[in-house]
Amino acid sequence: MKHVGRPLRRPDDAVHLDGRGGFVADVAFPHQLHMRVVRSPVACAKLVGVDTEPAYALPGVVAVLTADDVAHLPPIGVRLSTGASLERFLQPVLAATMVRYVGEPVAVVLADTPAVAEDAAELIGLELTPLEPQLMPTDSDVSASDPLRGNEAATVFKAFGNLNTAFHRAERIVEVDLAWGRDGAMPLETRGLVAQWDGARETLEIWGAGRAAHWNRDVIAEVLDLPRSAVVWHTTDVGGSFGVKGELYPEDMLVAYAARLLGRPVRWIEDRREHLLAANQARDIAASARAAVDSSGLILGVDLIFTVDQGAYVRTEGTMVADLIAAMTPGPYALGAYRARGHLKLTNKTPAGSFRGAGRAEAAFIRERLMDAVAHRTGIDPMELRRRNLIDPSEMPADRGMETLGSAVTYDSGRYQSLVDATTRRFSLDVVRRRAQHRRAQGELVGVGAAFVVDAAAPAGYEHVKLSVDRRGTVDVITAAAEQGQGIRTLLAQIVADIVGVDYRRVRVTAGDTVQIPFSAGTLLSRSSAMVGTAAQHAAEALREKILAAAAAMLSVPADKLTIQGGRIRQADRHFGAILDLGELAAALEPGPSQRVPHGFALDADGSVTTAMTTFPYGLHVAVVEIDRDTGLVSVPSVYVGYDVGNAINPGLVEAQIVGGVVQGIASALHTALGVTGTGDPLRANLADYAMPTAREAPGVEVLLIEEAPSPANTLGIKGAGDAGLTGMAPAIAAAVDDALGVVGFARQLPVTAADVMRELKARVPLPLARVGAA
Repeated sequence: MKHVGRPLRRPDDAVHLDGRGGFVADVAFPHQLHMRVVRSPVACAKLVGVDTEPAYALPGVVAVLTADDVAHLPPIGVRLSTGASLERFLQPVLAATMVRYVGEPVAVVLADTPAVAEDAAELIGLELTPLEPQLMPTDSDVSASDPLRGNEAATVFKAFGNLNTAFHRAERIVEVDLAWGRDGAMPLETRGLVAQWDGARETLEIWGAGRAAHWNRDVIAEVLDLPRSAVVWHTTDVGGSFGVKGELYPEDMLVAYAARLLGRPVRWIEDRREHLLAANQARDIAASARAAVDSSGLILGVDLIFTVDQGAYVRTEGTMVADLIAAMTPGPYALGAYRARGHLKLTNKTPAGSFRGAGRAEAAFIRERLMDAVAHRTGIDPMELRRRNLIDPSEMPADRGMETLGSAVTYDSGRYQSLVDATTRRFSLDVVRRRAQHRRAQGELVGVGAAFVVDAAAPAGYEHVKLSVDRRGTVDVITAAAEQGQGIRTLLAQIVADIVGVDYRRVRVTAGDTVQIPFSAGTLLSRSSAMVGTAAQHAAEALREKILAAAAAMLSVPADKLTIQGGRIRQADRHFGAILDLGELAAALEPGPSQRVPHGFALDADGSVTTAMTTFPYGLHVAVVEIDRDTGLVSVPSVYVGYDVGNAINPGLVEAQIVGGVVQGIASALHTALGVTGTGDPLRANLADYAMPTAREAPGVEVLLIEEAPSPANTLGIKGAGDAGLTGMAPAIAAAVDDALGVVGFARQLPVTAADVMRELKARVPLPLARVGAA
């Protein structure tokens, strides 16, 4: 039975459907303490003092920690960066002399119950001297309120080709100014962590999300002066992550520190308001891009300047987002020259980090809006313009002359024109556009927009997988990769099952292990299937060789005459004869009186992979929008996505990822935003104000998976699909809104709001004659 390439059901689905999942909020211990964070109520102020006495007077309060108590703990470091010096901009575990955003941790209360911890936190007095907050990025190097840090944390620069020549040769120059408001991941489950110190074993055990569990473990071990082996991170089930959970936050460090300090388990589960105030936020960019265009519509060069509003501190992702924006803006187009200058600016807002599609979604918005502007200026159909500029397959692998995240931006493979043609045929996109034109002629506000995206996935790194077989014939797989809903357990089971020769339901995957798998680069940027899958392939191939060698010794049959099917070993050229069950073979290899095969054939194997290559999946997103004339509300009834992920291990999981990403992309383009008032107070601190789309707003999504360009970066040909549905949605919707309104360049700022649309509609309607000059 072949498993790879089939949309098989996830074996662990029943666990979650039956409510048997183990989330961090399900972890509890006797005598545990509950942590509550005291947060700054203002965006910028001098912190003069913290009065903890009223809290200590409340029965059940065990400890209150302030900056003085944790002064020896260093700021939270950077995991992903381009090498810029960022020490001055890192976040302290607790604010000491200044608070720099609403929600910044100032103190923590540890109490016997959550209610007591919350009541005590409200009793703590903060003496603050308010200062003028910096709420918008500025070109000034010095902040009046915070002169020791400055306003810019880092710059990013990338370039190739001769940009001056490109603009000198251009027949026309097209410019766009764009902005994307602040947003963030809003998973169903908020952040949380549980830690327990075992004094007898001198071991700190931690339960929580595992996106970067190994890095988090190493940092905590170093800060608490413990050997790496003394910190064990147990990865729990995750109710959505999207880049926001599993990174190391100040609260996580405080949970670990308090557990060791007080010798009792410590549990912290944030509420929704805290998540909206303090979890990593994202997007919040402004960009100016200009293109040099020749007489035939070819893009000769692109010049980009952009700013990322980083918020108050640089967190663990460092300069990753800015670096990816700069590296990925060229996209699928054969530019002759390119230059990008990005500025990471500090403001008094919640610090920014990663959110699904980090850097790639912003790059796609900039690039595709620029392409639409070029199409308008040249009079060339937007899709035809894209076709003319796509990189030809003969150019693959295409070296873009830049680096990002430690590896070269060299597109591994791609048949871009073929994908456009196949998607157009499959979904009759020409008919979709004609129908929209007909409806507009009837007075409806309907539009169609498209965006072509190239993503970056599976960046350079290392992964390791261990396999073993028990006496029941079950194949155990151990990986450091965290299951975050992407289906890594199923993918690994399918890969291993095909190679070893068992049913995938007999493969048991343990994910997120930090003990038996000591090193991992983390679960991010769609790297699990490509990196961990390849390591599992290598381990499975080694295990199969061991199985056949051991069976050959036991059956006195040459190994090359044996095969494994359905977990049973038999002679390949015979339908009848000796058959050996895989579990029986494993039992015969166990040491002791029952051992029937010479020592050394234990049924276990390791596989690892190290690569400096990144994969580059790509796709075409097409959105249909409808606008209500009376309210200005924009809806998206239909979305079409053609995508090439290399080889799809489980097409069903890939399609599910794409559909989920589409809805999340619609949310960012039309609905969700995390703005602040003129004093820096968050505008949206609950789900009544933060308007996420529901099933009612979800469109019909049709997906075409194409497997024409397997990646040469790994032996399975996998590229990655985690962000496939999201990266192109914002520019596709923006173009569709322009099309519906008949105003090119209307959607220059995201999210597109009903108020923006109504202003445009009212501006084009003349006042009735009876009202002209009326009092």
